[in-house]
Amino acid sequence: SFFSLILIRIFSPNTKVIYHSHSIEYEVRKMVSSKFVAYMSKIFENYVFNKSDLSTSVSKIEMNKIQKLYNTSCINLNNGISEKVLKFKKKKIINFQYLIYCGSYKYPPNKHAIDYLTSVLMPKLKKKFPKLKLILTGGGFNKNTSQIINVGIVSKQKLLNLIFNSKLMVLPINKGTGTRIKIIEAMLVGAKILTTKKGIEG
Repeated sequence: SFFSLILIRIFSPNTKVIYHSHSIEYEVRKMVSSKFVAYMSKIFENYVFNKSDLSTSVSKIEMNKIQKLYNTSCINLNNGISEKVLKFKKKKIINFQYLIYCGSYKYPPNKHAIDYLTSVLMPKLKKKFPKLKLILTGGGFNKNTSQIINVGIVSKQKLLNLIFNSKLMVLPINKGTGTRIKIIEAMLVGAKILTTKKGIEG
């Protein structure tokens, strides 16, 4: 976005630019990258927000953060899901009862949540519900046990089927930026969801 905006300003200065931000890149980089990369991201993002003719954010929370970080205002454009995207087969493809967590283990907020689920929550639940399992999607977590089923990266259709047929979608999230698209999708298909205040942020 940074380099594209520079090129537009040089070669087509009359073009109106709308920057649609999904999340604050600087906040993401602070979690997943080095301090240098995060610092450079902040500089680039500041330029994009301030030099675009119009910019958007995904929630009022993000709007306030952008105002404080970059001293500029933007328009709130909430994330949404098209019902056409969510056509999937509802028939169960797995015959046991399970909880589900969706997200790559390589992303720090997901890693924290998955570590909590696998090392704290599931051992406690096993005592009362010995047949209950936890399904993980999104890749990065390479362990399988009698109670933890790692299915890796799956298609959107299979993911929605797994979410729909789960006993509960559990998301113990304590960090993150933007909005949780998977939670919006899960709400749309009628899944039962247990999460934190951070999980429903935005």
